[in-house]
Amino acid sequence: MAITILKQPALFFNCTNPAIFEFTTDASIGNFDDYVCDVFVKSLYTNKTAVIRNVFPNTITKIFSLNIADFLKSLQLKDFDFIFSETKNLAIEKFNLEFNIRDNNLPSPEVFSYNDYYFDNFVFTIGTSSVDTDTSEPFYSILGEKTLIDKANTLVANTNDFLTPETIEVCNGFKTSVSVWQNEAVTPDFLLVDIYQESIPQPKGVGTVFLSDDQTASINSLTPIYLKNNNKKIYAYPFNRDCVDIIQFRFYNSKGGFSYFYAVAKSSNETRSKVTFYENDYFNENENNSAQVQSSSEFSNKLEFSGIKIIELKPLFSDLLRSPKIEMNLKQLNGNDYFIETEVTGTSADQYTHFDFKLSATIKNTGNFKL
Repeated sequence: MAITILKQPALFFNCTNPAIFEFTTDASIGNFDDYVCDVFVKSLYTNKTAVIRNVFPNTITKIFSLNIADFLKSLQLKDFDFIFSETKNLAIEKFNLEFNIRDNNLPSPEVFSYNDYYFDNFVFTIGTSSVDTDTSEPFYSILGEKTLIDKANTLVANTNDFLTPETIEVCNGFKTSVSVWQNEAVTPDFLLVDIYQESIPQPKGVGTVFLSDDQTASINSLTPIYLKNNNKKIYAYPFNRDCVDIIQFRFYNSKGGFSYFYAVAKSSNETRSKVTFYENDYFNENENNSAQVQSSSEFSNKLEFSGIKIIELKPLFSDLLRSPKIEMNLKQLNGNDYFIETEVTGTSADQYTHFDFKLSATIKNTGNFKL
């Protein structure tokens, strides 16, 4: 007896897209029309498992079909936090599937004793016996996004690679990190810029390495950045070093890492809105008191950015617009060297060698106290 997988995603795939597995069994115990399958989606990096119960086959084709994308997203987003000071970030996580095909038989209790996740999609019926079991080859789920216009995924299981657009932006005075896919089987690697190198942490998943001051200072034009052991490379371009009041944007990119974008605010528009009043009808007309009393308001400050950048940075800007998470570092405006999350909108227009961009970032004080 054996379970045969007929259809599955690529070795590396984005869990925001469908992740469809189709499989069948050559077992012939009992009536095939009574077969159901329990599927265990198991992380090979952490102690997390999703249990998908009672998957029914197509009774004509005899094929089981299952889209596990939502289960992978649930598992990867559980306790997910891209922590820059640590070495292990599971934006890419290794999984396998365990199949248990049975003849409508209730599973033994210990099989479903997982503490992290428990999915129950269907109602069980009493059956007879176990029919077939098997385990899939491991695969890698990327907590990222891929559209039809994006280039094909080039990640390989035993090779380090960059999780960034092909050209990134750096700026003196700001910390810039680079996200790197590191499989557990590879040897330690280094990030190489000119003659300067920095070691990359060895996690199971995504490694984060910060450019040193020497590396950043050596980037004076379009400069290659290498992974020393396999010669993989991206390019870095410096932001105008003579500017003041530079804003650093940090955002989660479509490849499963973090990237950076730099701009200078051209204007600041402050708005007062949503003023809350309550009725003040405790006084006579001749006492000359207000009929309404203010208790709170909403304040927002919209920063407007615009500029021209080289066309090689256009994919970086597009990734920023697509990102589900954008943060701003305002340390050159207020002296606070930390990131805050803001509402960001933007547009761009391509030229031949450059592109024009516009960005708006709104900082709101919605939690103002009430008087």
